[in-house]
Amino acid sequence: MRRDYDKADAIRDGLINKYNVVIHDKAREWSIGGDFGPEFNEERRSNEVMSARGYLESQSSSPVLTEEETTLVQDLVSQRWQA
Repeated sequence: MRRDYDKADAIRDGLINKYNVVIHDKAREWSIGGDFGPEFNEERRSNEVMSARGYLESQSSSPVLTEEETTLVQDLVSQRWQA
């Protein structure tokens, strides 16, 4: 089955805007107001912070690239995130 992510996102956005329904895909649950209990609420807050900042190189990443290559990779990852 091929997923239509644009349609799924539009439905999700409509549910949020019209009914204040938040969908938690990982838990496969939905909630009016977005309360999924303490564990999931904290995870959601963390995910919101992470998604707002874009991607960063992991501190555990192997240091095999030159500074120029690292900058190029970061630029490409940023372009992917914004696409």
